[in-house]
Amino acid sequence: MAATDRDRMIHVAHIGNSIQYFNDCPRLLEHMLEHRYTSVIQNSCLRGGATLSSLLEKGNGRHFAAAAATSRCKSRPANNGDEINEEGEDCIIGSPTVQDLLVERIWDFVIINDHTQHPIRTDSKKQTVEVLQDHYLPLLQQQQVQDTYLSTITTTKTMSKLEITKTSSSPSSPTIVFLQTAAYRFPGTNKSTDLGSFDEFTEGVYQGYLEYAKLFPPNKGVVAPVGRAYQFLRNTTTSNERRDDNSRGDVILQDAESMPSSSSSSSSSSS
Repeated sequence: MAATDRDRMIHVAHIGNSIQYFNDCPRLLEHMLEHRYTSVIQNSCLRGGATLSSLLEKGNGRHFAAAAATSRCKSRPANNGDEINEEGEDCIIGSPTVQDLLVERIWDFVIINDHTQHPIRTDSKKQTVEVLQDHYLPLLQQQQVQDTYLSTITTTKTMSKLEITKTSSSPSSPTIVFLQTAAYRFPGTNKSTDLGSFDEFTEGVYQGYLEYAKLFPPNKGVVAPVGRAYQFLRNTTTSNERRDDNSRGDVILQDAESMPSSSSSSSSSSS
């Protein structure tokens, strides 16, 4: 069976902090997906050091006036179509707020990460659970209703909007992917001594993200165990191999929190 136009398209939103933007993960993933899909659209709301609560409240920190943002991006087009300024820096800044991002379009996937320590600490985890329940979940449910409405109205013209909004979300409503961040490579980083060893820290973060995912409908909230992948690499490579990687300038995920960043999507800080 031939793939439909919808099967060849994918829309991905990114919400989080420098864990995602430090190595430009949104566009990295975009380029990876281009090998499978003919149309890949991504956007983000990312801010260094942000928690899911602070990101919802403050946005990505780049609330430029429309004219100012436009003037910065008029210089010349880059080879890939993105506009760049005279210094050659990308002018992509992402959506200014989480709300703007989620209402922009119907997303297939929303990739979310919290501050590294929040899923493992009782008080901060509780705060994140509350903000997910009270704010993120309703925003995403609104998108599901919109998705259901748009998909149904094209086939059943006689149904009223009231009847459509009562319909459960369609199969194309977004899947929420919680990106489990890695434990800090160096014990005690960012006052984390009490969180245990690298392995204990990793497992605690993973279990916290599982609690986040359970807030969403079945199969609509999942955890990408990136932290466990780093744990496997750490535990199966020698210290010399890791040192060789670092000497080549490779940046690993958990180090993004303590390094200065130049982001094309948001402002920089520690995460």
